Amino acid sequence: MSLTYQEIISQYDALKKTYELFRKHAEELKTFVNSENFSLIAYVGCGSSYSIASGMAVTTQMKLAKPSLSIAGGDLMLHHDRYKKILDGALIVAVSRSGSTSEVLKSINALKNDGCRFKLLTFSAVENSKLSQISDFVFDMPWAFDQSVCQTRTVTNFYLCGALFAAILDDDQRLLSELKAVIDNGENYLHLFEPVFKEVAGRKWGHGVVLGDAELCGICEEGALTFKEICQVDSNYYHLLDARHGPMVMIKSDTLVIAVVDDPKNTYERGMIEDIVKKQAVVVVYSDIPCDLEGIINICYGKSLNPISRGIPFILIPQLINYYKSAFTGADPDKPEGLDPWIKL
Repeated sequence: MSLTYQEIISQYDALKKTYELFRKHAEELKTFVNSENFSLIAYVGCGSSYSIASGMAVTTQMKLAKPSLSIAGGDLMLHHDRYKKILDGALIVAVSRSGSTSEVLKSINALKNDGCRFKLLTFSAVENSKLSQISDFVFDMPWAFDQSVCQTRTVTNFYLCGALFAAILDDDQRLLSELKAVIDNGENYLHLFEPVFKEVAGRKWGHGVVLGDAELCGICEEGALTFKEICQVDSNYYHLLDARHGPMVMIKSDTLVIAVVDDPKNTYERGMIEDIVKKQAVVVVYSDIPCDLEGIINICYGKSLNPISRGIPFILIPQLINYYKSAFTGADPDKPEGLDPWIKL
């Protein structure tokens, strides 16, 4: 059995542990963040971790009404002298599977040498990592670590970190309860839809597009990356309606489109999906409640969710479809050629 597959299907057990870790340290986290008048919360990561960091920044802005941004680790490393003004007085949140990502470590050290004043919080899947050792607050989650090159379980857990961070600081008990319920229902959801994902993988498509908005932008971008990494099929991510502004011309009969809709009855969302169906693409639509459009494969969760919670059931769709697609493309999902688990500069 593929290591990637094992990590995908075991992610709900890991999510339960991550949830409990955050709940255990919720009051400490609130004290840490609220005791400082941070001018900004900046999320830093590389690759998949950067995609998730981008979504965290949006969630922070929308949920906490707090200025926030995401920066790719390599960008910050190369241009720390130009970022230091905006990061002075900030909370920097480092997102790293290994906790040893070169660009992130070099960036943090460079900012310190620049005289930039900030606090560092780290989300890592390795205990006592290099980043953890220099951080002011740490969430180490070794149970979330992916041994395979492509991140699956790790990114889902990092996504949960961002969701819990926002929910705890906003004291949103309803969202916290809902996140737990979604995690607890994860295996039932997986078993219900896994045969559908396998069938979609067997269809004739050689290009992937993922569409989604707002708090889900980062996890959707990561969903697009799973095409490239797991089955080595070219892919793109776009905001739902923004795909009309150019990218639509590249959606054809050989394209698999995975779209997250907020409201299956919304005229604009329905119209977008209908136009994609007309292009004879393979169309998978995730929705909380049933979507009755013809020509689509509807992955319906079965109940309305907070948009932040929605990211957890969504990400399983591209992960498993692309895992099963790798059998058709000949790609090794555990060790894709030309890709290392983490980059060392």
